[in-house]
Amino acid sequence: ALAEWPDPTPAADLLTLARQSDNRTHRVLALRGYVRMAALTDDPAPMYAKAFEVAQSVEDRRLVLAGIGVADSPAALDLVAPWLESPEVRAEAAVATVQIAEKAWRRDAARARAALRLVIEKQPDGPAAARAREVLNELEQYEGYLLVWQVSGPFQVKGKDSRVVFDTAFPAEDPAAEGIEWRPLKEGIGAWDINLEATFPNLDQVAAYARTRVWSPREQPAVIEAGSDDAIKIWLNRNLVHANYAQRSLSPRQDRVTVALRAGWN
Repeated sequence: ALAEWPDPTPAADLLTLARQSDNRTHRVLALRGYVRMAALTDDPAPMYAKAFEVAQSVEDRRLVLAGIGVADSPAALDLVAPWLESPEVRAEAAVATVQIAEKAWRRDAARARAALRLVIEKQPDGPAAARAREVLNELEQYEGYLLVWQVSGPFQVKGKDSRVVFDTAFPAEDPAAEGIEWRPLKEGIGAWDINLEATFPNLDQVAAYARTRVWSPREQPAVIEAGSDDAIKIWLNRNLVHANYAQRSLSPRQDRVTVALRAGWN
């Protein structure tokens, strides 16, 4: 009954049973229930790590690998990677790796690409490798897009239109301002764009801010390519480098701004 529980509440009990039961059937059922419950959590990777520790047989490992594909974190890729070295479960590990990488690339594209290439290296002729090649080709379209952001807002000038809002310097522009909340952007993240309306719905005549960091190994010129719906301002290292009070729909590379990156974080 515990294995069919609708939420992860009994997960710890199932893990104990999977570890300690002398009955093989009970162990398998407990592990199966534990793996199923991991998928119900926001961050299942730690639970899958414990499941791999408990898995004693090839069948157990296949069970865990069949479940971990729902995870979307780079940490889950690291859990699966060692099993690509095992001939007994390599096929299952390859499938799981591709499933995870298809979601995890938005959080760490470099690790997702490395994991997909490892699948191709370890099992070049399998169906998972074919899908890995497809995903790698898809990712090339989005290379260079910034999708990890923190956001602040919304801000408005009561009774004023968008032009006044656009021209107003809100506290989020001041690094010394106190009480400004920045939070990770979790909604509205697309393949190449972010939709702030998903975070700030049903609002007009407002401004929102998004910030991120980019590492440069040296001082070098760069080009920022941006699109927006509607108006947009861009700062680099606290300096305003672009402002466009536009009325338009979003598409890629609507604005191009030549900038200079400093060595280190920008």
